[in-house]
Parts: sequence; C-alpha cells; structure tokens
Amino acid sequence: MNSIKFNYLYRDAGNYKNYGFQVFKNPDNLPVSMIENKLAATFFEGLLFIANQIDLPELFHEDYPTIDDVSFHEYAGLEIIQDTGDVSGRTIKEFVERIEQESVLGWRFFDPHERSYRF
Repeated sequence: MNSIKFNYLYRDAGNYKNYGFQVFKNPDNLPVSMIENKLAATFFEGLLFIANQIDLPELFHEDYPTIDDVSFHEYAGLEIIQDTGDVSGRTIKEFVERIEQESVLGWRFFDPHERSYRF
C-alpha cells in the first residue's frame, strides 16, 4: 500500500525556513489531485494553516519568537511514497477531514510574542 507524504514548512517574515513532513497511510486510495483540491479549499489563502490546530508538529526556529515570526505554517505539497512504516496514527482521509473541520471553525492565528511558552 502506498502512503501520502504531507510536506509543510515554517517561513518567518525574513524568509528563513524550517521544513517538515508527516506520512499518512492511504487505505482508501484517495487521488493526490482530490486531496490537493480539498487542501486548497480549506487552508487560509489556499496554503496557510496553524500546525497545532491539525495536530502537526510546529516548526518554529530555535530562537522563536523574534520580530520576524508569524503564527502560521505553509503547505508545500504531497508525495506518494511506498509504505515505510513511519506513519502517523491517522489516515490521509482522517487528516483531511480534520483540516476541513478546523477550516470551518476558523484558523486561530496568534501573536507569537503573546504565547507564554517556548518551543
């Protein structure tokens, strides 16, 4: 069975980036094009989201927060990969459903300087 690799990144206002990914099983064989369409329709401006709202690790820089920091992460594409065993506990279908739910509730952007904890 193939899996889907969800690629994303954190980009601060200075354009410094940290990259990450999450791998999801795809037992329903959802086509990548369908997943991409759903993501574009639900992410803020088609590609921005709040990582902790959809249970993804945040990719903030070590010196977070700085004056250049923002609250959102950025979608960077999907890949079909061979099942490696290194997968999330969710399927890609469950992940997309969670994104759709959070989009309806609204992306909760925040001021990074108002958070009371470090990453």
